[in-house]
Amino acid sequence: MQKTFIQLLWFVTRRYLTRFNPRIIGVTGSVGKTSVCEAISLAVQTKYTVRHPKKNYNTPIGLPLAVLGENSPGRSPMAWAGLFYRAFTAQSAPQFIVLEYGADAPGDILALTKLVTPEIAVITAISPVHLVNYPSLNHLIEEKATLGDKVPATGLVILNNDDRFLALMKNRFTAPILTYGFKSAAIQGKVQELKVDQPLSHQPTITTNFAITVNRSVDTTPSDSISSDSTPPQSPLSLPLQIHLTDTVSNALPSAALAAVAVAVHLNLNLLSVAAALGNLKPLPGRGTIIAGIKNSLIIDDSYNAAPASMAAGLIGLGKFKTLLPDRRRLAVIGKMAELGDRSDAEHAEIGKLAFEVADILIFVGELTRTAMHAALSAGANTASVEWFSSPVEAARFLDRYIKFGDIIYVKGSQSARMEKVVYQIMAQPLQATKLLVRQEAKWLAD
Repeated sequence: MQKTFIQLLWFVTRRYLTRFNPRIIGVTGSVGKTSVCEAISLAVQTKYTVRHPKKNYNTPIGLPLAVLGENSPGRSPMAWAGLFYRAFTAQSAPQFIVLEYGADAPGDILALTKLVTPEIAVITAISPVHLVNYPSLNHLIEEKATLGDKVPATGLVILNNDDRFLALMKNRFTAPILTYGFKSAAIQGKVQELKVDQPLSHQPTITTNFAITVNRSVDTTPSDSISSDSTPPQSPLSLPLQIHLTDTVSNALPSAALAAVAVAVHLNLNLLSVAAALGNLKPLPGRGTIIAGIKNSLIIDDSYNAAPASMAAGLIGLGKFKTLLPDRRRLAVIGKMAELGDRSDAEHAEIGKLAFEVADILIFVGELTRTAMHAALSAGANTASVEWFSSPVEAARFLDRYIKFGDIIYVKGSQSARMEKVVYQIMAQPLQATKLLVRQEAKWLAD
């Protein structure tokens, strides 16, 4: 039954794509896909109409919904019938559609590209997410690279050059490549200033000012004959682009902005307009959002999900407060990273050591984090500054008593760790939870 339903959904989606032929930008990677999709959408809409996923739609059912611009009708046959009717009778489509390509198991991305192949592919990073479903890390790397393999020679593959696995792929693809990152890259960023404003009894604000230098000669420059538009590619900028972001600490959003600028360069968009548009880029709930906490504390809520790469990035962001607010305690509240397979112990140990380096107080939640705790203690953490709890509720009760005036609290874990429960207990305005936190729908709250 489900197979027949998916076949029907794919038939309707293919018909829609054939009728309107929108240009497709595909995004994959172990972390950061949603933020990159959002950033690309902001950049592209400075010139074109564009659609990006309404939710985390990157599966055989979700991807068609993203193409069609629909929310899931759930289990309602009438709602699905309405969706099919709208798709069949649609009179127009956006010029660009930005899509996430997810992968939980081998062959997932290949299957999705059979429905819709992107002309531009962005690969954000590779981390052992869902590794439990793959024979090895190399198989996972190949899975992510599949999206770039399917891009035609007239398209473009955009790679995060800060990722050690992606940096080795520059000669792999038929399509030309463009790199971005904070190291050597065609689209290179540099954070110039990070400041925090935390007035008493008000929502704290963090401002990140960073510059982007465009130098396509770092990579093989796509020739005019395969440029997406008829206008010639822009020359390198004499002055860096300036982008100002608020409410973000780690490099996750600046990195997403770099990927968006890479797309903008390829499409010959006005980069000054793109830089202004990217200033509106905000972290989504649970993805590094800044929330006012009890006792005038500052919460960095990264509870949406966790992978080794994103966990490390978030902890490094927490470490920046050594300079920003040196007189404040830094608390790292770490939940498990799920589905890492035989890499689980090693990855949790690395996170434990990093947490010790950047935080004053370490709080671990869940059985899998015992390895991280022991690694932190072995690295030199004082037992008085380390706590372990079996559940987020227990950790939240402890924090409610333990937090001091002005503490900075970083909270992260995989979806199944339910670390948003910790944030809810210590946020200054719990009545704002449905707006600020992830997993606030009735089905999650009942669990």
